[in-house]
Amino acid sequence: MSASNYYVLAVAIAVGFFFVVWGILHDSGDEMPWITAGISSSILLGGSVIVREIILRSSRKATVVGQAFEREKQNQLPRNASDRSSARKLTIEANAVILNEIRQKSGAAKLLNNISSSHREVFEMCREYLSLNEAELKGIRPNSPRLAPLLKGRTFAAECHHFHLLRWAEIETRSLTAEAQGGGTAIERVESAEKALHVLDTAIGFYPEDAALAQSRSVVQELIASIEVSGLIEMAERSVYLADHEYALRCYGEALRLLEGDLLKGESLDDVKVRVLQEIEHLKFLQKKGCELSDIS
Repeated sequence: MSASNYYVLAVAIAVGFFFVVWGILHDSGDEMPWITAGISSSILLGGSVIVREIILRSSRKATVVGQAFEREKQNQLPRNASDRSSARKLTIEANAVILNEIRQKSGAAKLLNNISSSHREVFEMCREYLSLNEAELKGIRPNSPRLAPLLKGRTFAAECHHFHLLRWAEIETRSLTAEAQGGGTAIERVESAEKALHVLDTAIGFYPEDAALAQSRSVVQELIASIEVSGLIEMAERSVYLADHEYALRCYGEALRLLEGDLLKGESLDDVKVRVLQEIEHLKFLQKKGCELSDIS
């Protein structure tokens, strides 16, 4: 609808609304019905103007975003088949440029040794290069001059990827386990430990034979189990205080299951296990006694 037609219609509706409100108020005995009717119709007319402006702005924004997206999409499309071929081909010059950038980023990450994001940037660059390098080597001729630079680049990038991924995993795991061992609720601590476990799983996905990664994963799993046991015991104690013996038994039972599993190890846990067993027996005794008293009554 054009602006003129829209505003004519809005004015007509506002005028009609004025007379309707005026009539209702006049019949109800209002001494000055035109004031309320005039204010109401003015609000209606002003609202129609605001609504139209909001709709127009949303429409213009959607149009601009759509046009920008289409332009970006067109710019990303190769112009022809020769462009697509050259875009896929890793030349000696392009290979050297990528490796030089990786080398510079690696040096900066080693300088900023304790910043995990810098190490992550390097190993992701290496991963992308190795993927491209592998695709090139599959179709390269044995006598191609690109073969030697690509093989050398693959060796360098693989070593760089291994170093920086392990360094990233070490920094992230240390930080997250420190959070898990610190303050906060049991749920928050478990979440931090599970994030550390996810980091290690990511690293193990690349290097499944790495013994240090496997050992770190076992340590984090044990940490998660110990936090869960502590949280379950706390909930059980709170439930006992609230006289909810049934829920306390479930919490103690789940804690005992974790204590008897393979994740938690150490002689210090024997005392915890004995204490949990004693609490379970005590709660069962209270339940039995309560049932006997109930039967007597």
